Amino acid sequence: MGMALTQSSPALRARWLVHSLSRNGLARRSDRLEALAVLIVIAVALLAIPVAQRAGDRDFADRMHQISQQQQSRHSVSAIATADSGSPAPRRFGSPVNVRVEWREGVHQRSEVVTNPSFVRAKAPVTVWLDDAGAVVSAPDRPEDARAAATGLAWGWWVGIVGLCTVMAFAIRRCLDLHRAASWQRELRLMAYNDDGWASYGQ
Repeated sequence: MGMALTQSSPALRARWLVHSLSRNGLARRSDRLEALAVLIVIAVALLAIPVAQRAGDRDFADRMHQISQQQQSRHSVSAIATADSGSPAPRRFGSPVNVRVEWREGVHQRSEVVTNPSFVRAKAPVTVWLDDAGAVVSAPDRPEDARAAATGLAWGWWVGIVGLCTVMAFAIRRCLDLHRAASWQRELRLMAYNDDGWASYGQ
C-alpha cells in the first residue's frame, strides 16, 4: 500500500485516504494510522497559515517602529566624493563600496570614509546619513525592506511548522512500513508451515 500510494496520482491518493479513514473493515489499522498522519499534516498546513501571518505582522510592526525611530534620529547631508570609490569585487556588481567624501559642517570642512551602494567617481554627489551625535550611520530602512523581511519570516514559520509535521509523518509511515513488512513475513511463514492458513486480520 505504501509503494502504491507513492506512485499513484493525487486522485488515487485521495481515494486511499478516504478508504483508510472510513469504517471499511478491509482497511488495516496501520493504513488508518498512516492516513491519520497525512490528515494531520494537511490540517496543520492550514492552521499554520494564520500563525505564520501573525508572526509576520508582529515582525512588520516592530520593523516599522524601528524605521520610525531611525527617521527621527537620523538626517542626511549632501557630500562630494574626493576620489573614485574602491571597485567592487569581481562578479559582485552592485556591492557596497567605500568612498572618501567631504562636506561642510558649520564653518568646518568634514571628511569621512563612508559606504555607498555602488561605484562613485570623484566629484560626484554622495548622500551621507548622520545620527543625532553626528556619527556616520547607515540610511534608515525602507518600509519595502520591512515588508520583505516580514514576508520572509512568515514563510519561514509556515515552512518550518509544516516541514516538522511532514518529517514526523514520514517517520510514522516508515515505522508502519516496517511493521507491515514484519506482519507479511510472519503470515508467509505461517502459510509455509501450513498453520491452517491463519493470518493476522488485526494488522
